[in-house]
Amino acid sequence: MKVTDSNIVASVLDLLANLDETLRQIRDQGPSSLGAVGAEVVDAIEGTAKRLETALANLGETFETEIAGLSARVSETTARVVELNDSATALMRGLTQRVEILENARLNTQDAIRTLEDDVTTLRLALDAQHEE
Repeated sequence: MKVTDSNIVASVLDLLANLDETLRQIRDQGPSSLGAVGAEVVDAIEGTAKRLETALANLGETFETEIAGLSARVSETTARVVELNDSATALMRGLTQRVEILENARLNTQDAIRTLEDDVTTLRLALDAQHEE
């Protein structure tokens, strides 16, 4: 069984409930059965139990506050991740468009170079034909 904070708190609360029941039974027997020292011990135990119960309640509130704070931070972080993802997606779209533009420009340049090469070849052939005449 995995020990968690809530398991510990629940176990301590169970112990306090058992202690309360035991102290109630002792008190029900009457002051004469306890004696002066016994009554002081029971009072001290009850006081310690009440302080422990208060401390546990405060601990539970602290846990709830911490969990709420962590939950808010997770939500903020998630929102930031979504923003960053959206930005990255937009950036990738822009980069993809630029790559496509550059690729088209490269292909157009290659076509222009081929056309120029063809024109140069045609001019050479025309010049060669003129010289032969």
